[in-house]
Amino acid sequence: MTGDNLLKSLEDGLEHLLQESEQELKLPDSKKMGLGHAITLSNKYSELNKKLEILTFWFETEKNKINRQKQFLKDCCEGFMRNYREQCGSKSLTLPNGCKFGLRKCPDSVEIKDEELAIKWCEENLKEACKIKITLLKTPIMDCIKTTGSIPAGVEFVSSESKGMSFSIS
Repeated sequence: MTGDNLLKSLEDGLEHLLQESEQELKLPDSKKMGLGHAITLSNKYSELNKKLEILTFWFETEKNKINRQKQFLKDCCEGFMRNYREQCGSKSLTLPNGCKFGLRKCPDSVEIKDEELAIKWCEENLKEACKIKITLLKTPIMDCIKTTGSIPAGVEFVSSESKGMSFSIS
């Protein structure tokens, strides 16, 4: 399947799903709903979850396939360019379609194998390589508010009563 055909089929499928879901989004009166309605709704919810899992799996499969194809083509182009450089001595080539090929030396890089050991060494010998990030933990702040009643500066306490009820389906 070509890229244009794939995009067209995706657009058609998404459009169909959106039309289908728009028709089904009329909420019934919750006061008139019985246990049978709840079972039907939960079954439909499970069905939609399954569809989502299938679409996600399909998307990841297609994404991986396309990435492999891209890598193959990149490797082919790189091989061509290396051969072109050996024959012509040029490091770059502009094709008639506007695409540019180029070869350049890869820059030096570092790979950190043992982060704890590297951090200890940098703390002692190369402080400018260390970045310290402070984050706040909400649990100790909540415990402090509950025990002392005082709210730290810059923190807003939101009571459970103001949030209302939460709902989940499992």
